[in-house]
Amino acid sequence: MSFIRECSLICIVSAALIFPGTAAAQQGIFFNERDDQYLLLGLKRAKVSFEVARAQYERQQEQEEQAALLASQRQGGGAVGSFAGSGNQAIDSSDMPQFIATQESLAEVAQASLLDFGLLSIFTFLAFAGAFFAFVRYDVR
Repeated sequence: MSFIRECSLICIVSAALIFPGTAAAQQGIFFNERDDQYLLLGLKRAKVSFEVARAQYERQQEQEEQAALLASQRQGGGAVGSFAGSGNQAIDSSDMPQFIATQESLAEVAQASLLDFGLLSIFTFLAFAGAFFAFVRYDVR
């Protein structure tokens, strides 16, 4: 078992050393090799990244302010994340959506899932048939 772990660790480390840009690309760092050659291009890209980040920050701040305002209206001035009212007062949940359980018959459920089960069984049969014929045709020599 430790041999498998060591091999997988070696593969991961070697892949990270061979392809160092993939980790940076997945983290959202948009570095272009030509940014140091074309300074104006680098500055434009930096400006766009800054503007996007600032717009996201401002949108998040607005959403937090709206959530705080909504919470204070519901709870009568309570904190944003609290679930208790002021003092021993119960929270009014009349404006919250209520769950309504629907009764569906077995025929409706079976009809809705018939296509899914049909496709699943067809793909399973095709995969098994392909594996079986590949096994039958395999020459051991």
